[in-house]
Amino acid sequence: MADDTPKLVVPGASWEMVKKIILAYEAVKDQDDPSVDAVAAIAGKARPLVSSCNGFLRSLGILRQDANKLTELGLQLALGLSHDNDSLIREALQQVVRDSPPLARLIAILRARGSMSTESLRGNVILATGLNKESRNLVFIRTIIDLLDGSGLIAINDDTVSLSRPDGGRLDPSVIKEEFRAGEIQQGIPEVREEVPAAPKGYIPTPFPLGPNRLAYLSLPGDWNPKELPKLLKMIELAFGEEK
Repeated sequence: MADDTPKLVVPGASWEMVKKIILAYEAVKDQDDPSVDAVAAIAGKARPLVSSCNGFLRSLGILRQDANKLTELGLQLALGLSHDNDSLIREALQQVVRDSPPLARLIAILRARGSMSTESLRGNVILATGLNKESRNLVFIRTIIDLLDGSGLIAINDDTVSLSRPDGGRLDPSVIKEEFRAGEIQQGIPEVREEVPAAPKGYIPTPFPLGPNRLAYLSLPGDWNPKELPKLLKMIELAFGEEK
């Protein structure tokens, strides 16, 4: 069965440059049909550099699919950037992550592990993009990591990456209970609950005994196909396996 998981689009510039391009798009928001050349002129950069970031911005819902204009979310992010307002920036970027299945999956993997090395995060980002060592945009994997860092959802301390609390501290993995339903991220440290979380509609929760009074639950879609088992096992290993 073909893997229909969406891939992360990698930009052709650093996160700092991407932010400048977003501000340039904000500057032409009142034009009826702004061109990439106009945006490049405002950003003071070559047109190919702007073009190399457009696919990335469109894939994240920051730039409209049908025009060279920012979406409402993109305008919110631009407002935060123009006023250097960290709160607005984080709010917009967290929405970006919520709306992007591959970005939300990266946070889910980190949630499952509690923490990981920066190199492990980089490896997971590369997997999410589908790039290989020959890809010319491989150097800009850092842009995606910087975006996640800017969202306030992760904390990078030395060589360790963990989830962040709203107050900027590091979450204790033993009490991390964020739930990812339909791509929604609930931050913070919710109260620890013992009941089994409800499975999404159309999914079948199946218990697996791990030992006395220890059960793991797996929710499968109603149209589950046994041929998908290898892919499922690989994703479980990626999310819960030990780092190598």
